[in-house]
Amino acid sequence: DIYLAKFSKEGVKKWAKRYGRKDGPPSYSVVTSTAIDFCQTIDAGYVIVGTEWSPSDGDSTFVIKIDSAGNQQWRKSISAVRGPWAIRQKADGTYVVGAVTGNLVVVIVGLDQTGNVSWQRNVTDRQDEMGTDLELTKDGGFVATLTTSYHGIGQNDALIVKFTAGDQIEWIKTAGSELWDQLLSIQEDGEGNFWAGGGTDAFYDPQTGGFVNSSTFGGGNAWILKMGKDGNVLWQKTWGGNWNNRINSLTLTADGNVAVGGYVLSTDGDFAANINGHRTWVARIDKESGQIM
Repeated sequence: DIYLAKFSKEGVKKWAKRYGRKDGPPSYSVVTSTAIDFCQTIDAGYVIVGTEWSPSDGDSTFVIKIDSAGNQQWRKSISAVRGPWAIRQKADGTYVVGAVTGNLVVVIVGLDQTGNVSWQRNVTDRQDEMGTDLELTKDGGFVATLTTSYHGIGQNDALIVKFTAGDQIEWIKTAGSELWDQLLSIQEDGEGNFWAGGGTDAFYDPQTGGFVNSSTFGGGNAWILKMGKDGNVLWQKTWGGNWNNRINSLTLTADGNVAVGGYVLSTDGDFAANINGHRTWVARIDKESGQIM
């Protein structure tokens, strides 16, 4: 079953609810469900997307809409896609879901206000790509980040895809080095620029404006970049050490700067103060210089 709890800003639990369904004969009545992503909806409720398996449907994607008190309003199954990775509600009350098909092609699925499939669109026609984040944009569209080995120049590159308010692809950009690169979180700022964070196995050298095909000290690097409205990279920065480091999430602060959260395993280089390793990393980044504030 799916479990969702709501807490006050002081950390006090306001309610907690479970969501599940029964299917098939009694000996096979339990459906395996896993929540992947959720977001708040414009009516102050929530919508959850995840994966499930049942004897009747096999693997599929589910979407659950709940009200502000946690009561389930509707639940829909989407058998045509699996592996959902994001859901967001647009201003008109419709939904966009990032998922993959059975042959591992990344798709965006549009749902109406009651969760019925309205449209489905391949992001690319390549197999074995993976979606990582999807966020709404101020022009009524949305932007998504993917991981690909078919586009760009490297073993594994980041793919950034901007969609219009009419759900059409506006542009596709790649970012990264000749090694492994991945963007896990993206946000649009007040000026229409895009900020994205993740990790790379290369080191970005600001002096040359290119990547060095090994990290500064031997491990993976935390990676952040700023892109213009057209998706072209304005600047980027990496932080490295003797082991892996990543940015998992990114958000804009009230003063227009950027806050990132991730993990640090390094104990030298840019993370020499992390003498114990295996730490959660939270940092505030200056929007102009990219320096940690």
